[in-house]
Amino acid sequence: MRTTAIGFAALAIGSFACTKEDPLAPIVPAVGQVTDATLMDQIDGAVARLRERPDDLKMRMQLAAVYDANGVPELATETYQQVVEIDPGHQRAWYHLGRMRQRTGDGEAALEAYARAVHVVPDYAPLHWRRGRILLSLGRVDEAGEAFGRSVALDPNDPDGLIGAARVRLERGEAREAAESLEDVVKRWPDYGRAARLLGRAWQEAGETEKALMILTGPIPDTKFRVDPWAKKVQGMKAGLTGDLKAAIAEQGEKGPRARIAALEELSAERLDDMAVLDELVKTLERAGNGDRALAVLEERRARRPEQQRIELLLAGAYERRRDLPKAIDHAYLAIQKAPEFGPAYFAMGRLRLETGDAEGAIEDIERAKALGASGPELEKALARARAEFAGYEKDGDE
Repeated sequence: MRTTAIGFAALAIGSFACTKEDPLAPIVPAVGQVTDATLMDQIDGAVARLRERPDDLKMRMQLAAVYDANGVPELATETYQQVVEIDPGHQRAWYHLGRMRQRTGDGEAALEAYARAVHVVPDYAPLHWRRGRILLSLGRVDEAGEAFGRSVALDPNDPDGLIGAARVRLERGEAREAAESLEDVVKRWPDYGRAARLLGRAWQEAGETEKALMILTGPIPDTKFRVDPWAKKVQGMKAGLTGDLKAAIAEQGEKGPRARIAALEELSAERLDDMAVLDELVKTLERAGNGDRALAVLEERRARRPEQQRIELLLAGAYERRRDLPKAIDHAYLAIQKAPEFGPAYFAMGRLRLETGDAEGAIEDIERAKALGASGPELEKALARARAEFAGYEKDGDE
């Protein structure tokens, strides 16, 4: 989804680091790491609450999970790390910190995190097979065997533990035993492609070429399978242009834009607080030459969600595209009134002031946006332009 200048402002809340002076500062993404308003709303809410209550571990875990589920592993790692620094006995934070370290390729650090997790929750099977996979990659076969064995003992219905145990047998040269155990796994989970591929390799190493070829040259599904409730719960925090919204935006066929508008209108009616859906509906209406209907949709949603400052920014953007700058400024001002600490609203106001020739006012608003955490190249570009224009005015006045 293309981001307009004001839409970009709504996504730019800045980047904070965990410092010695403020070790509980909420970790928020730099511009460019997040591109969807639905996700940004989740982050906004979590960060605002953490600034008020930095010891809220539940909210800090939620923020970490949002980063984790939406492909920002670096910030997820930092945020999980903050949780374990506050509460060294937080079992799930240690576990997810280990997952993040493992995902970013730091096996030793992942093992350290998993060791802390095992200390407080020794009976969680996925913890053991995740440890086993790292140990096997480091060549520590016997330790990996113990980890996978523990996983299977805890949950014999978790295929990842069984597959790991088979991999250990392969490393020990017990290819036939590995293949025989994997036959049962493939029979129980026929859609799990990873098990089928390993079975083909096991029969090949056992000298059973025909069996290996039959498996490896046949159709192997790509289905991913994980019996990991903790990780699945994290995935529940996934947002962005997926699922229904993605399908609605992609709606084409003979009806073309009309079908897209109908699909988006239906979805927007179901998800009143989803600014990404609303934004896409408005832009689709505008592209179809129905700008008045777009404004009516925004005003209707504003009446139903009067507290939502992002709707004011969407209205500001819509009026800016119509070149009705006074009304655009009115809505940017309303966004500031509804959320006085919301940096993107000041950035939007600053840009609009710049368009009307008020360089001095633009500088003041954009610098206020920066002080509240807004950042990014668009903001810096606008600020540089405002300063240059203001300097030009001063020079002309001197002459």
